[in-house]
Amino acid sequence: MSRRKGPIVLCFSTFDDADIVRDFLEYHLSLGIEQFVAVDVGSTDGTLDLLAPYERSGRLHLIRRSDPMADGTHWLGELSARAREISHASWCLFCDTDEFWVFPEVDAPSYLATCPAPIMIFSRYNMLPTASPETGEVDYRNFDLVVRRPLEFLYNLRRLDEPGGVEWMLDAHPPDILRFVGPKVLSRGDAFQEVKPGFHDVEAINSAVPRQREMQGYVAHFQVRNAIQFVNKARRIANWTAANPPHTANATSRHWIRLAALYRHGLAGADYARQILSSEQIAACMRDGIIERDDRIAKRLASLD
Repeated sequence: MSRRKGPIVLCFSTFDDADIVRDFLEYHLSLGIEQFVAVDVGSTDGTLDLLAPYERSGRLHLIRRSDPMADGTHWLGELSARAREISHASWCLFCDTDEFWVFPEVDAPSYLATCPAPIMIFSRYNMLPTASPETGEVDYRNFDLVVRRPLEFLYNLRRLDEPGGVEWMLDAHPPDILRFVGPKVLSRGDAFQEVKPGFHDVEAINSAVPRQREMQGYVAHFQVRNAIQFVNKARRIANWTAANPPHTANATSRHWIRLAALYRHGLAGADYARQILSSEQIAACMRDGIIERDDRIAKRLASLD
C-alpha cells in the first residue's frame, strides 16, 4: 500500500449533541485534525446550526439523514466512502460526538507519523462525571477522572419481566459509568474498505493488513454530561429499542435495554444520580485503580476559551 498524502479526517455521527458538538470539533482541530466527515441523523436541538460554519468553511462534509431510529448500517458505507474518496484521507479516525481522542504524543500528526500499524484499536474509557464542591453543578469541561480499569459485568435482563424487576435493576449492579465499553478505531485511508457498526473496527482491504492495540492513548467517552442530557438520551434509547427490538442481548444492547426500561418506569433520573459518585466512592475507586486522574482534556478545553 502506498501512503496517501491527504488530510487527517475524523468521521463521526451525531444526533442532538448541541451541548458538546462545538467543543468536540474545536478540541480535535487543536489536536491537528484537518477535516471532518459526519452523519447527522435528524438533530432538532440546534446541532445543525453549530455545524453550519464548519461546513461552509470546507472543514466539514455533512451527510444528513432524517430518521434517528433507522439502522446505521445503511450510512456507514457512505461515511467511509466520503472519507476515502472525497477527502482522500491519509488517516481516518472514527467515533461519536461524545468521544474525544487522547494521544500519547501531544497531537494527532505526531502520533500518526510513527504509528506502528495501518489499523489501530484504541481503548475507550468513560469520563467520570463530578459535581463542583462549590456549586454542585456538573460541567463535563472540568471532568478529569478516567475509568481506566473498568468493571466487566452484564445486566441480568431476565429480572425485568419479574414483579419489581425494573426497580431491582436500578441499583443491583455497580454504577454504569464504571462499566467496560467497547473500543474505537483509526485507520490509514488506504488500509480499509468500510467502518463497522459502532466504529469499533474497520474491514481491511485484505486480511494481510496488520492491526495493533494502542496501549497508552485512549478515547475518552463523555457518556454522562448532565441530568437533562442523560434523561434525553434514555428517552431516545427507549424509542429506538421499541422500534428496533434487539435480536440478541449482547453487551451493548443489554445496557440499552436496561436504560430504556428504567426510563419507561420514570427511573432515568435516579439512574443519573447513581453515576455521580460520592467523594468516598471516588477515593475507593482510586485506591483500587479503577479510576485515574487525567486533566489533559480539561486543560485543552479551557485553553480553547
